[in-house]
Amino acid sequence: MTPEEVPLVFELAPIGSRMLAFIIDFFIVGVAVLLIVTIAIEALKGALDDLDEDRANLIGAIVDLSIFVLWNFYFIFTELRWQGRTVGKRLAGIRVIARDGGPLSADLVFARNLTRDLEMLIPLVAILQPKVIGLEDPELLVLCWLWLGLLAFMPLMNRYRARVGDLVAGTLVVSA
Repeated sequence: MTPEEVPLVFELAPIGSRMLAFIIDFFIVGVAVLLIVTIAIEALKGALDDLDEDRANLIGAIVDLSIFVLWNFYFIFTELRWQGRTVGKRLAGIRVIARDGGPLSADLVFARNLTRDLEMLIPLVAILQPKVIGLEDPELLVLCWLWLGLLAFMPLMNRYRARVGDLVAGTLVVSA
């Protein structure tokens, strides 16, 4: 509802469009991380000839930092910069809006995107590299799979087709 009491109607984005947008964005972040890692490896080739363990640790730290920065700030930066759109969302023809139809503010974008770590990144790390986070118990791995499954189907279980981040932030993903 606008301040003039005019109802605004938005078409919720189809699940397929949301998945396509995420796959495109995930690919962009992945390529960027690979590029940074390749540059880091090339830059460090001659610098640490005798210290292979130190080189590996330094490259690992660069990889971890680049994943953190790109994963968290790619989505935040692009959605703030392009009125609720990332590259993937632009290509899929969707965008993020505030649930009340108002402007998309920085706090909404931050809340929506920082929950992505709890929704997906932490459980994926637990499944793919459980020793990294000290998780070696098979029952906890099953719990991570259940967590991912539940959250993957969350958009199908509510009337806004919203993932947890959208529910927390009060945002909607709509067709542009």
